[in-house]
Amino acid sequence: MLTSEGSNSYLNGSDELNKVVIDVDEADLSVLEENLKLTNELTNKLAINLREMSELNYKAVKSVNPLMLKINRLKIQQKNFQSTLKLVDDIKGYAQHIKTLDKSLNSCGDLNTMAKINSFCSIVTEYQSLRKKLEARRMNDFEGLVKGLNDSIRDSDVTLKFEFIGKLKTLGKNAQSNEFGDFSKEDQALIRHLALIQSHMHNIRGKSLIDTVIKERADFNLKILRSKEATIPNLVKDQNYLYDGDKSSNSFLNYSMFFTSLMTSESDFLSKFLTDFSELRQVLAQIFKSCLDEYTTQFNKFSTFVENHKLQYGTMMFEIRKGVLSVVSRLTKFGISPPTELSSLVDSTNEECRAIFGYFFKFIEQRYSELILGDQVSETLNNTFMSIVTRMVKLSSFGESLLEAIQGMPNGSWLPSNRPFGFQEVKTDTRDPNYLLSIYFGDIIELNYYHLENKYKPKMPEEDLGIMLMFNLDGLQNLIESSNSLRHILGQQGVQRYEKLKKKTMEKATSGWTNMTTKLMRASTKQGANLNASTKELKILVDEFNRDFDENFKKIQNKKLPPFFKKQLVQDINMMLAPAYRVFYTNLSADSSTKSILKHLKYDVNTLQNKITSIS
Repeated sequence: MLTSEGSNSYLNGSDELNKVVIDVDEADLSVLEENLKLTNELTNKLAINLREMSELNYKAVKSVNPLMLKINRLKIQQKNFQSTLKLVDDIKGYAQHIKTLDKSLNSCGDLNTMAKINSFCSIVTEYQSLRKKLEARRMNDFEGLVKGLNDSIRDSDVTLKFEFIGKLKTLGKNAQSNEFGDFSKEDQALIRHLALIQSHMHNIRGKSLIDTVIKERADFNLKILRSKEATIPNLVKDQNYLYDGDKSSNSFLNYSMFFTSLMTSESDFLSKFLTDFSELRQVLAQIFKSCLDEYTTQFNKFSTFVENHKLQYGTMMFEIRKGVLSVVSRLTKFGISPPTELSSLVDSTNEECRAIFGYFFKFIEQRYSELILGDQVSETLNNTFMSIVTRMVKLSSFGESLLEAIQGMPNGSWLPSNRPFGFQEVKTDTRDPNYLLSIYFGDIIELNYYHLENKYKPKMPEEDLGIMLMFNLDGLQNLIESSNSLRHILGQQGVQRYEKLKKKTMEKATSGWTNMTTKLMRASTKQGANLNASTKELKILVDEFNRDFDENFKKIQNKKLPPFFKKQLVQDINMMLAPAYRVFYTNLSADSSTKSILKHLKYDVNTLQNKITSIS
């Protein structure tokens, strides 16, 4: 601070300065010099005084600064102390909150209702929120508090995962005891529980239970699928046998249908808590990987069996293919790419199904090559012919599969290189599967017919051969009439081919009557007004006719012909022989030279017609 002495000195200097008057015009140089000296002295004094004032101010400030620093430091310490006290209070509050949440969590008990699970998840959500607050306040260094909170969160996660697995297993047990694919009220409640837990873990905890789902459901579905294992049927050693479908529940087709139902049920189940289709597709693909491996193993088992017994069980491949296609179709529906091995099975089954068309003709050749005829043969049903026809009827039961397999096959590609005499291949460029299938079954009928005819032809007269063929065609017709599937496949084109065979057979069966008719027609020709034949020739003809008619009549009458063919046979004989006999009889009556021959004819026209009609 300034002293009073310094202050007075400063004031006196000012007064003296005011007394100095410098007038350059009036003062001389000496006065000016004196004044300048005085001014300089005053200036120096003023500078000294100012320096003293500055030093005094510096000392004053220097003495105040430490005090201010102490005051500021005390204020900071006070603020820190208050913050510390507040932090301690907050920590106590957080600890108490965690303790309260722990008690609430323990009071939830068994998580067997939606309310309890909701309450449990809400508490875990509060744990999660509390931890975020601690992280935001950078309080992670409080190890005791954070560790307790993390332990509570970890324990709750373990509890929820344990409950999730337990409920999945319970669902699996229920599915084994209840009807497959039918969720009871209890099951539906469990599914809702699973969906809630899954949603909480995914959305709140940011954790996925998908791996758990995949493991549990993969094991469950594989166990269920293995419990329905397909069983290869007992081998039928009869060489005439043809597999026409397995009616048991353990067939490969039923096994495949069960697998597709299993996939559908699993998809329905998972979709209740996996809403993202892409995720659902990926999960399904992983769940059913082991099931698809098991399915492929079953396929290979059945495929090997068919390969070893082609002639009897080749048609089983139709069912196998149908089953494989159903599985592939269901996978595609779920957006899952079928495994490469399964896709290759689809291609291989198509080739195997096409090969069945050729197998049938190999069977026909084999059966007729084994057919040995004795010296005495009868005009009855032939076992070989009928066994082939019976196989054909069984084959027709696979109509839809046959249509699928024949698509894209060239007409006649199924025919053997060695064909029986008389058989004529149908020529067509059509790609219509229905028409091709009709041709195929018509080919079976015709090859069977001509094999039978050629086998018996050296052993029988033509008429007897015709009657024998007639018997067998009658057996075929009965089977056609009783089989809707075969009639549908044959269609109009196939029936026309069959009718041609009937006509051909009828001509053979009536060959004796045809010869009689031909002789009558030849004898009835005239040259002018007279018959060409002499009286002697006519008499011989009449005697032969009487004899042949009675013999043929007795032969037919004694044979137990099929009613339909017998009726048709009588009609054909009547239509053929009666008109020719009428003309011959009339010509004999009109010629006076041949009238005498009439008395040698055993029957008049009406009597002959009635006689023929009486056969039926």
